[in-house]
Amino acid sequence: MTAEKEPLLTWQVHLWREEPRKGLAGIGGVLLVGALLWAVQGPAGALLLGGALLLSLTPLFLPQEYRLYPDRVQVQQGLRRQTLAWQEVRRVVRGEGRILLSPFPAPHPLEGWRGVVLQTRRENTTAIWQVVVERTRPPAGEPAAET
Repeated sequence: MTAEKEPLLTWQVHLWREEPRKGLAGIGGVLLVGALLWAVQGPAGALLLGGALLLSLTPLFLPQEYRLYPDRVQVQQGLRRQTLAWQEVRRVVRGEGRILLSPFPAPHPLEGWRGVVLQTRRENTTAIWQVVVERTRPPAGEPAAET
């Protein structure tokens, strides 16, 4: 059994703490939709669909932990863990407060499922970008990362 390599960079993003108004708006929206569903579908439908809507807001309430290892990137949120090896990254897109690592060479409908989005903050964006560029540097003759 091999020992786990130490991460190059680790950080955590908790959207509820950073943007509590969005959390309150999300809860308010779920309650409003739940009340409408209760009137139309009855209590069973309201509880079932309202619960599904509430679960869709878990990215807002659960902290996301990001780890950049020498051989892969890993994102964990609650019980959900997503991993992408650096060698599988075909496209990098830098956006406002986020970096998309995609296993597809061009935009693709499955990017949201197979790609990894790194949420960044003002204080760590440069360090994260440096690791991403270093780990995804293409061999000579291939296109560089998008910015």
